[in-house]
Amino acid sequence: MSRIFFALTLPEEIKTSLLALRKGLTIKPNAVKWVEKENLHLTLHFVGDVDNARIPQLLQKAAAAAAGTAKFTVSVEGVGVFPSLYRPRVVWAGIKKGQAEVIALAQALKQTLGSAQKQPLSPHITIGRIRSGKQLAIEPFLQREAQFYAGTFEVSSFTCFTSTLTRHGPIYRIIKEILLS
Repeated sequence: MSRIFFALTLPEEIKTSLLALRKGLTIKPNAVKWVEKENLHLTLHFVGDVDNARIPQLLQKAAAAAAGTAKFTVSVEGVGVFPSLYRPRVVWAGIKKGQAEVIALAQALKQTLGSAQKQPLSPHITIGRIRSGKQLAIEPFLQREAQFYAGTFEVSSFTCFTSTLTRHGPIYRIIKEILLS
């Protein structure tokens, strides 16, 4: 069994900007579990636990979804939290340019691969998870960084990853890069 998801990988300069962004959030030590630089990505579709024998079939279906998608450009802009300002659990960087294309690609994957996910995709890059029970004064950070801009990049592929959960955080391994048409 493997825990599988499909995501957009990020250029190094975008990742570096995201690391710099989080330094602006003054918090108590260990209040947030920051996503490691090498793990920063934009999830398109989370599949979950899959029998390894099914992976080639998933890759074939994902390639079919990619065949109908042209290359596009994405800009990483803005910051926010999920689920709400008053109960933040996830700190994220947003997507502005290319948002419709990201959603369309995610929808194509969802339809092709099948999914029990009910909520529509809200394209974002998770940069940290607020530890349970920790209260942060996050509103000043969000206001100060409202105009945050990490950069723009071309999306010409997406990647299938396997995720192994450890007590130190997830370990992602690339299974295959899938090119867009």
